[in-house]
Amino acid sequence: MAEFAGEKEPKALQRFLNLTSWSAALMRDLVRDYAMECFADPRGVLIADPTGFEKKGVKSAGVQRQYSGTLGRIDNCQIGTFLAYVNRRGDRVLIDRELYLPKDSWAVDFERRREAGIPDEVVFQTRPQQVQAMIDRAVAAGVPFSWFVACYNPRGESLPELVAVIGLRWPVEECFEAAKQQAGLDNYQVRKYDAWHRHITMAMLALAFLAAMARTPQKGALRTWAVTAGRERDGSRP
Repeated sequence: MAEFAGEKEPKALQRFLNLTSWSAALMRDLVRDYAMECFADPRGVLIADPTGFEKKGVKSAGVQRQYSGTLGRIDNCQIGTFLAYVNRRGDRVLIDRELYLPKDSWAVDFERRREAGIPDEVVFQTRPQQVQAMIDRAVAAGVPFSWFVACYNPRGESLPELVAVIGLRWPVEECFEAAKQQAGLDNYQVRKYDAWHRHITMAMLALAFLAAMARTPQKGALRTWAVTAGRERDGSRP
């Protein structure tokens, strides 16, 4: 990101992620709202999946030797739990994220938590609990969807539609691949809990913007991030 911003080194971006005062949770909500403005579909699908981030050392929040399906092995890594959104056009974006904190090595090690900047109010959650919290946020925000992949069939749909929905499981892997290759999802040098969420959320924004720009423009269908975010700050809604 620093390179594309014209910086010779990442120090300024690291200060932005680590030291400046801004809410990663608010930015997450803005990213989700922007994605829904572009891709909302009443028959949309929510897909939950983790991805791993290989790391060195023991200081980064949530890092430990653990199994990562992304890496295909047990290794020193962080695990992020994500919620993706897919519509019938095949557009797919990441709309929520949480850093997984292993119970024994992080959730109850208070000195280690303080060093990594993990707030006291953040308690241990299993990955299914993290997914449930993200679904609750999506529902509260009015995200339209008919399915949650890997959960259940809430509408009693036919077998052909079930097969079609199960086939949508793959797009979340494509989301991760695109986010890592095009938006720098896994290209970070931060250790703090908040900084991880800030970096990941900015990468999610970049991915959503690229997905929006890749669509065939339709009159009135897309607005720039600056306009959308500006209206959010002014308190007005689209």
